[in-house]
Amino acid sequence: MRARHQIGERGQALAETALFAMLAVIMAFGLLAWIPTHRARTAATAALLCLFTVPVTIA
Repeated sequence: MRARHQIGERGQALAETALFAMLAVIMAFGLLAWIPTHRARTAATAALLCLFTVPVTIA
C-alpha cells in the first residue's frame, strides 16, 4: 500500500537530498585540501629531524 504524500513532502525530500549531497561534496573537497598541508608538514618535520640527529657509531 502506497503512502499518500502531502503536497510539499516530495519537494522537501528532494531539497534535503540535494543539501546532503552538497554537504558531502564540500566535506570531500575539504578533506582533500588537507593532503598538501599534511605532506608539507611531514616533509618539514622529517628534514628537521634529519638535521638534529647525530649518527652514532660504535667503535
